[in-house]
Amino acid sequence: MQRDKRGAYGATCNSTETGRNMERLIIDKNFCMSSYLAFRYIAAPGVGFSENLVPEYPKKATPDIKGVATANDIECVIQEILAEKLDEHTGILLSGGMDSAIIASYLPAGTKAYSISFEAPNAVDETVMAQKYAEYCDLDFHVVEVTWADYLASAPSLMRSRKAPLHQIEGAVYKAAVTAKADHIDSYPNLPILQKPAERRVFCISEQK
Repeated sequence: MQRDKRGAYGATCNSTETGRNMERLIIDKNFCMSSYLAFRYIAAPGVGFSENLVPEYPKKATPDIKGVATANDIECVIQEILAEKLDEHTGILLSGGMDSAIIASYLPAGTKAYSISFEAPNAVDETVMAQKYAEYCDLDFHVVEVTWADYLASAPSLMRSRKAPLHQIEGAVYKAAVTAKADHIDSYPNLPILQKPAERRVFCISEQK
């Protein structure tokens, strides 16, 4: 191994999958930590915390990127994407915010919705608003309770899988995913059952105190 101009170590690794040399690997723990704290991923391919901890660089297929210019464009893209994904194994992770609530408005009645409740002092309970969204859209609502013990139990394996630190929400999302998996919620893109645009529900909910 040799140091580069930044003082980071570099090495050439052999790929067990292809049997040929990969791009030069840079070991730069400071860069990785700084990048992760800023972006939640390592913002350069082939850079790792160590030789055994090289996170996968996120790749987005160009055909998956769809340009939109108007609200109608957004509506059409959402319908197009969901029409390819929705089937009887579909569920939604529903928070108290508007992003997941908008997607919920496109889902068929009876779709399972999971909302996370953190058992911690002063935790914000998003399940109250999430339940209102679910009731309005006639979804099958479930609360997933997450404790500190859940984080301690899942963090080691999740970090080994990611080869990187975890964002604060990842332990909770993992438990919600495990819960949904037990309910036979999975990704099988068939049987599109998206509602017609005229049948989509529009939210008009005011939170009562």
